Amino acid sequence: MDDQTQGSDVRSTALLDERKAYFDAKNEQSQFYDKAITTLAGGALALSLVFIRDCVPEHHQVKHWLVLTAWLSFCTSLILTLASFLTSQQACQTEIDNIDEKIRARHRKEDSGANHWLAATVCLNWLSIFAFVGGAVFLALFAYYNLR
Repeated sequence: MDDQTQGSDVRSTALLDERKAYFDAKNEQSQFYDKAITTLAGGALALSLVFIRDCVPEHHQVKHWLVLTAWLSFCTSLILTLASFLTSQQACQTEIDNIDEKIRARHRKEDSGANHWLAATVCLNWLSIFAFVGGAVFLALFAYYNLR
């Protein structure tokens, strides 16, 4: 076996290892951040409903727009997080496809460039956390004005 073939085999092994890492990431990527956001946003929605029912009588509520904005923010956070599940899976699949193409082309193909699905996932995750924080702020303000 000549040095070029041996180098090609080493590169193939490295690409297969990288492919496996992306495959594993595709299957596990939503278990931490996304699970936390969905749990927190869903819990905050439930907590706000309990708070309104048990702590603030309807005829004493003030600044209703605060709690409505909080609910909208939490729902937006959940929707953005769900969308990021899909874009994250697509980002991983794009990387897997790129690696498969490199292996089929015997490494002659240049890097395929930026993975736009990855950029979309990052954007959705940041928007989701901002929406969640916004919901928490509006809910805290609603609680503040209604517990005084």
